[in-house]
Amino acid sequence: MTPDEYLQALRRKLTGFSRADRAALIEEVGSHIESGENDPRLGRSLSERRKKLMSEMGSPGRLAQGFRMIYQPDGLLDFLLVAVPLLLNTKLNLLLISLMPRYPWADVRLVVLLRLLLIGIGMWRGSKLLMLAWTGRTAVQVVAILTLTQGYFLHQGIIWFPVLLGLICLLSWVVWQNRHDALIVVYAFLPLVVGGLGIAIDLVPTVWPTSNLDFARLQVFARHIDPLMLQVFSRFSNPLDILNYAALAVIFLARNRDLRWTGLAIYALILGCWETQSREILFTWVILPSVMVLFGWCLDLVKWRRMRLVP
Repeated sequence: MTPDEYLQALRRKLTGFSRADRAALIEEVGSHIESGENDPRLGRSLSERRKKLMSEMGSPGRLAQGFRMIYQPDGLLDFLLVAVPLLLNTKLNLLLISLMPRYPWADVRLVVLLRLLLIGIGMWRGSKLLMLAWTGRTAVQVVAILTLTQGYFLHQGIIWFPVLLGLICLLSWVVWQNRHDALIVVYAFLPLVVGGLGIAIDLVPTVWPTSNLDFARLQVFARHIDPLMLQVFSRFSNPLDILNYAALAVIFLARNRDLRWTGLAIYALILGCWETQSREILFTWVILPSVMVLFGWCLDLVKWRRMRLVP
């Protein structure tokens, strides 16, 4: 690959950066390549020096990923697309609960559609943080719809199962694309693991409907299903809300990697609050999220030192 081909490929990979920032980074890399081509310490011939340069910098995709990890382009807009819906989540839930007696379709399904729209915006913007912020949460919400409602929504399984499969495939694809970034991997799996564990704990004492179940009881239960589903991932108090937004702001906006890990640790602990039963709170709120973040942080420290980025 020639230097011009490398720079063109890098330009295509720098999605999310403004035109000015992209031009500045391309100019910086171009200057680095030019200096290396004239450095006799890298080899005797021009082709030898170029080969060593390309080897040190890595592929254009990996270099672009490194720049993105450092500079966080357009992080403010992505942060707002996560923080604002979370901020309005409680009001939206109350609105839907008030509408459900008159409009049965105004239930948790509208929340899922809204989150799918946000995931689509994240895909369109090429923002992995925005996509992952809602993909794991939405996947857990769909699982809750299918498992915690005693079969109330199972007749819509032809819709929900493909949606769930699509969310899992999307999350897996984004994680695979960013498998070398431990922070992104932990950030992606936290809602899925913590939320999945909470659902599993809730399912243990659940008594599933049987043929002998009184249909009157089932109808009473059905009237409480949608409000119940709306509470998934929305049981925060005001102080925790503020702390949660602050942690997300650090994850999305900070450039210091250790600071972002600290924000992720706080976010993980708050995320664990969704399961509030006393016998599980210590594990789901403290131990599990802390172990996930600490393990990823240690792994990141080792790998980050080995990464070679353009000075």
